[in-house]
Amino acid sequence: MVMLEAMTAGTPVLAVEAEGSAAAEVSGEGRGALCGLSELGGEITRLLEDDGLKKRFTEGGYRYARERKYGKIVDEVQMAYKEAILDGRL
Repeated sequence: MVMLEAMTAGTPVLAVEAEGSAAAEVSGEGRGALCGLSELGGEITRLLEDDGLKKRFTEGGYRYARERKYGKIVDEVQMAYKEAILDGRL
């Protein structure tokens, strides 16, 4: 949800791969980037230096975030927490 809020605010999004994260769905297709922790510094530098990339991520992320319904997102987050609790991950 934090990434979608950032996208709605016009902030380009970089996310670090993490198990169970929704980052993979949100990133890609001009919406943002998903990378490993060891690659994050390079990706930040690339984003700061490449105005075209920053513009693509900003505009693509904004469009993606505006198409999503926050009520549905809240339901999905609640379901993910319930599943994690039932599976003993939380």
